Amino acid sequence: DISVTVPVTDIDLEAVANGAKLTVPAGITATAITWYVNGTQAKAETTLTSGTYTFTLGTDATASVGTQYTIKAVVTTANVDYTRSVAVEYSNE
Repeated sequence: DISVTVPVTDIDLEAVANGAKLTVPAGITATAITWYVNGTQAKAETTLTSGTYTFTLGTDATASVGTQYTIKAVVTTANVDYTRSVAVEYSNE
């Protein structure tokens, strides 16, 4: 038998004004973070550190005012990939 243990983590993706904030806790070594908007890849970051990463509609991806978007972050590590999604509405105010 093969058993796989997937660690419970505090990787958190939260909506902020016109975007999202991703928090990767210490102890998780991320080799890449890939951002998606409505299922389309928008931005890729190479990283080897924990910390806070942000994604901004209108800057990192084209956005229309008053439109709701799903922002997804995929955090790649040596052992497992973590996927987090959040809904965000874009406003230019």
